[in-house]
Amino acid sequence: MTPSVKLRSWREEDFVPFAAMNADPEVMQYFPRLLTEEESRATFERFRDGIAQRGWGLWAVEVEGQFAGFTGLSEPKFTAHFTPCIEIGWRLHRAYWGRSIAYAAAQQAIHDAFHQRRLNQLVSFTAVLNHRSRRLMERLGFTHDPCDDFLHPALEENHPLRPHVLYRLAKNNHPVRLHSSQCTEVRDLRNATYPCSPISARMFITALGTKEPGSTYSGSLLPSALRSEQCALPPAGPMASSVGAR
Repeated sequence: MTPSVKLRSWREEDFVPFAAMNADPEVMQYFPRLLTEEESRATFERFRDGIAQRGWGLWAVEVEGQFAGFTGLSEPKFTAHFTPCIEIGWRLHRAYWGRSIAYAAAQQAIHDAFHQRRLNQLVSFTAVLNHRSRRLMERLGFTHDPCDDFLHPALEENHPLRPHVLYRLAKNNHPVRLHSSQCTEVRDLRNATYPCSPISARMFITALGTKEPGSTYSGSLLPSALRSEQCALPPAGPMASSVGAR
């Protein structure tokens, strides 16, 4: 039986286990390197501040009162054929692997993306070699088209992790309906929604040149399939609470 899983805001006491997770060679196997304590602190602050400013992002995962890792929504910081978009990502302490906890947490984040943020599509990506994460994407209903695969631009040309796979999940193909008790704190972020027809692909829009809440983006900057739309960033949420976070 899967234990109680909750997505919540970040707390200062989460930092020590967060930094330990980022320094675990097995957890970080499919990342270029381990994070130093200083790098983990900077990442921690970015995650916490992001949710405080936008009302959504990468949430802390709590399991039976303990910090287990994180999952949620993030914006790619690079340009590729599928950006701008929003991805879902995750990372858990090894003690929480193999217990359907990542699956349960990701379901809550997907529910928030489609039913509160009003997105039409999410993406997720990881290194080709990361079969554990790919299995989770497939279990969640994401589909893979080899034509979407890409070379991660942040990695060196011959780096073994540079080849990446891209998975997509359309709202209409996502059957999960959470019971109200599962939505927990994420439910309180529902005012941070897109006021227009949501863009497909990833939720993040860094590549469009401005990140001010409420800004409207010119359709000429969007992928051709989306140029009939003008979309605004979601307004900041009321709460304080990416390198493919897997």
